[in-house]
Amino acid sequence: MEKEYEILLRYFEEVLGYCPDEKYWLPTRATIGYLLDNNFSAGTILSELAKHKTISIHPNDLSEELWKGSLLKKNHFYFHKEFQITSPPPILINGKEIYNGTYLEMKIRYDNNDVLTYFYNRIPKQERYLCEPKTDTKAIAYILNRLEPIEDIEPIDVLMCIIDDYIKKDEYTGNGLISVLNSLKDVLPVYQYDYRNAKASGHNIIRWRYEV
Repeated sequence: MEKEYEILLRYFEEVLGYCPDEKYWLPTRATIGYLLDNNFSAGTILSELAKHKTISIHPNDLSEELWKGSLLKKNHFYFHKEFQITSPPPILINGKEIYNGTYLEMKIRYDNNDVLTYFYNRIPKQERYLCEPKTDTKAIAYILNRLEPIEDIEPIDVLMCIIDDYIKKDEYTGNGLISVLNSLKDVLPVYQYDYRNAKASGHNIIRWRYEV
């Protein structure tokens, strides 16, 4: 929280040239927190805020450049927990649990290397030395392209789900990431069912931290 406030004050002093009333800049402070949780540096955050030069900056206002090279899309909802940023647990003060609100935001940056790390960390340790990152990176592109035309899914979401399912079955063959496609037939109908239900019930909504 202190880091958020520090960057916020720098923005007001160095870019806007004045400090507005608190009630107007709460979304901006929350947006700074969101960017910090996405591991952006203070310099990058200030450069991004300076593009807008306004008091109230919402995550929807952030430039597409921040998502450059990411497998995730701006303001898209993803079901896999690997892509989610959630509110911290409650703080215990004088024996009482204090909540700061329950938010559910999406990560900005997640690339091929992150997928590989996620996969490699879940296969048997004795198999990791056989991994071929270049081949597995091509497999990521192949799988995502194969999933792209399918309705009612987010391809990267499904990829992570079939990795989970494949590893859970303990059937790793040592053939690299492409082998997770063996789980597609089991995962796809379940994911599509959940996707449609969430969409119909309004549960596929990003809840920004300043809104809760």
